[in-house]
Amino acid sequence: MSNLKPVPIHEAWIADANELLHDAIDAEFETVVVLGYKNGRLHVKQSCAVDFAKMLGMLELAKFQLMDNLDGLSDHD
Repeated sequence: MSNLKPVPIHEAWIADANELLHDAIDAEFETVVVLGYKNGRLHVKQSCAVDFAKMLGMLELAKFQLMDNLDGLSDHD
């Protein structure tokens, strides 16, 4: 028998989130926005104040990048 134990999915998600946050630190971004989902609620945090219109524009661009990424994932299934 194998000594491997199943890893709950949520532990993998936490590891992915940690890796992503460390990548953001290494990239030395000027501003970072973090969207988190926990217990059915969306949490939004940002690292510094940015012009409101500029922030909305960045979020709109991010939305399209996320949609493109999701489209690419479904193409490989």
